[in-house]
Amino acid sequence: MLSQSDLSLLTALAATEEEHVPLQELADHLDWSESHTARVVGRLESRDYLTTRRDGRRKCVALVYVHPVEAFVDLAREFDHVDFPDLIAGSALRILYYLDSDRTATELAELTELARATVYRRLDRLQSVGIVRKNHSRFALTDGFAPLVDFARAVATHEHRIEVRTRGVEPPLIWETADEYLFSCQSELTDELFHETGPGIFEQHGVPLLTRNRNHYIRSERLTRVTPAELVCHTLLIDDSARHRSYCLLLIAEHDLEQSTLVDVAAHYDRESELDLCDLVTQLCAYLSSGGDDTAMQLPGWDEFETMATEYGIYPGDVRTNPIYTNRDDEDNVSEALEGVTEGITDISEGRTADGEDLDEALDL
Repeated sequence: MLSQSDLSLLTALAATEEEHVPLQELADHLDWSESHTARVVGRLESRDYLTTRRDGRRKCVALVYVHPVEAFVDLAREFDHVDFPDLIAGSALRILYYLDSDRTATELAELTELARATVYRRLDRLQSVGIVRKNHSRFALTDGFAPLVDFARAVATHEHRIEVRTRGVEPPLIWETADEYLFSCQSELTDELFHETGPGIFEQHGVPLLTRNRNHYIRSERLTRVTPAELVCHTLLIDDSARHRSYCLLLIAEHDLEQSTLVDVAAHYDRESELDLCDLVTQLCAYLSSGGDDTAMQLPGWDEFETMATEYGIYPGDVRTNPIYTNRDDEDNVSEALEGVTEGITDISEGRTADGEDLDEALDL
């Protein structure tokens, strides 16, 4: 995210009519040393927010009009009385990212992974200058400052692309939050923050798919590995086609994944997904537990799915008898059977047969 110094320099460039501003002139305007100004310029240039060129012996600086720069210039010029560098830099940008709807401070703390005290302190500052309003316990941006969400999200997307670009990759982003993003590429990445995922790693989880056109990665500090439940959600985000849903069915059946586990994982991705992942994984589990009878989505017929599954050494019919998926009637039948066994043991311990005869006499016969 952008620091206060970063935003101060962008504000200074947005306020000038010159396309290229000499570095020394920027330093004088900001009351910074030339060396500090050069460091900030270098940092922003390396992340494609601005560019530099030589004009004789002078180094000149110009904005690069990528989406976050365009959004910030519009804000800085419209609200030139607002000290944006002091108000929205650093952690405040993370909070703004999630103010696309009314949220409580607790919700914002969970989403941003910031301390609740930090969230309250930042919100209080924003509220004091009229950027944020509070209605009961919920916070929201005031109407005039709604574009701050677009700016915060544009910064996050830009930073994600720059981070991957430094590794020689220009990927399309499939899904993202302020801190995580899922993408595809042709390259193989080995950085520990980039976890391989998608159809290409199904074989690692017991489902050796034959197709692999691209590599997929999720950049995340939260994850230490991609679990089967995470893999199901990532695959649906990558491609929600009937074929990929079938892949997910295979994985769910292979690992006997519980519906509650899948829904918990899907809820994390639903925050920024156009799909309703919680509903999707619920329907996939319903399909498996009902033998293909209970489904409102496009999925293969049960016989077709069983044939495909057995080719991978997976037997989805067994799922129907797994306690994870059994319904209440099945549980009642099991309970009745257990009661019968218990009664039989009691009869034997009391010396009688199941018909009430004396056990010794029955044995004599």
